[in-house]
Amino acid sequence: MKKKMVHRDFHTGNILFSFTDYHPFTDNLVSEIYISDMALSGEISNLDETKIYGVMPFVAPEVLKGRPYTQAADVYSFGMVMYFVATKKQPFVNCAHDSILALKICNGIRPEINELELPKCYTDLMKRCWDSNPDNRPSANEIEELIKILY
Repeated sequence: MKKKMVHRDFHTGNILFSFTDYHPFTDNLVSEIYISDMALSGEISNLDETKIYGVMPFVAPEVLKGRPYTQAADVYSFGMVMYFVATKKQPFVNCAHDSILALKICNGIRPEINELELPKCYTDLMKRCWDSNPDNRPSANEIEELIKILY
């Protein structure tokens, strides 16, 4: 049986790239991607549920409300990483990362996006990832399958 693991601090600063090769004929840079800062990660059943970890804009609203971290909370964080990839801006870059922002996130505010500049399938997946209801978010397996289709 697979263990249910969560990262609890997934954000753009914890994604590392290792550029391994360059193909001059195709102008492609080959890289490997790693998720770092695994100190807060662990099996769901073994986590301290009383503390909130992470970078505010990447923390799921249910966690900000005091509910335990789940894999769906990491999916929310992934949606915010998708926002950064699409816009080259950190989520809520012009807001203080304080209790006011936390309240706004809990009430459903999400970063603004220009849907005309992004493929609809990308925008749809990103919005599903940051849905206020964790039950409506895709699983990591579903995200993997959708990304394979997009790629």
